Amino acid sequence: LALPLAILAWAIGRTRRNPSIAHFAWLLVMIRLVMPPVASVPWLSIQVPLSGAIQSDPTSSRAAASSPLEPSVAERVMGSVDASVDPNEPVVQASTDLSAEPPLAGTIVVDGWTALGIVWFAGTALVIAVSVVRIMRFQRMLRAACVPADPRVRRLAERAAADLGMRLRAEILVIPASTVPFVWSCFGRPRIVLPASIVSEMSDEDLLLVLTHELAHVRRLDHIVRWLDWAVVAWLWWNPLAWIARRGLRRAEELACDALVLRAQRADARDYGRCLVSVAESIMTPAFRAPVQACTMGDGGSLEERI
Repeated sequence: LALPLAILAWAIGRTRRNPSIAHFAWLLVMIRLVMPPVASVPWLSIQVPLSGAIQSDPTSSRAAASSPLEPSVAERVMGSVDASVDPNEPVVQASTDLSAEPPLAGTIVVDGWTALGIVWFAGTALVIAVSVVRIMRFQRMLRAACVPADPRVRRLAERAAADLGMRLRAEILVIPASTVPFVWSCFGRPRIVLPASIVSEMSDEDLLLVLTHELAHVRRLDHIVRWLDWAVVAWLWWNPLAWIARRGLRRAEELACDALVLRAQRADARDYGRCLVSVAESIMTPAFRAPVQACTMGDGGSLEERI
């Protein structure tokens, strides 16, 4: 079910006319991937073989041991007596049949499917562990390096928020490092981080476009969607469709924000394209890269395509 949704999202994104709809379609792909199955298609279903382990209940084993002889066992006993054989022998044979030890309860047999499950969970645990370490390191760096933006940047941010029809509920920070503008939210108030070089070198018009783009992410709740696509990829790291969906989601996300900037600011497309190129130049020698959960202005694939 996720595959036809992905094909539909790709087809919508190819037109470049409705990036918001394409973004929603890719989001449905992500949600579909982590939902439990709702139907079984016979020619696509995979029959998972059960292991050879026998799960037995000790109480039922005791009850079976204390029950009378089964008819088949009784017939063997009576037949042996009629054949003029030592009467003690069939009894011994029957006792041997009943006293044979049953398979051990709870025996674990590691087959191929169990091994694949162990690899799956190990890979997910590794992805989560690496992400947690990077996020903690990134959080410490932000607290140490970022400073609140000056009144000029704050004024432009309030203007950009008003043009987008929203309240300025994001914190505006400046960092003295070579990086692209990005939105960061780790289960709290979103923060827009701008490199000091852009703040000092850009004109008010260009800086207004940059702030409008970042605030468009906040308005669309992209900083929350980033955590969703990270969780899906962490869980389904082995599934190529999850990675394809994340790439398509982020590409459509950037195109949708670009469209919001052009509508809200009524900016000339050529001027905005020149602004994107100026921002791209700031990552030629980046001091660091934000985590995958951050909404960076240079993300989403080909800058050529966006221009």
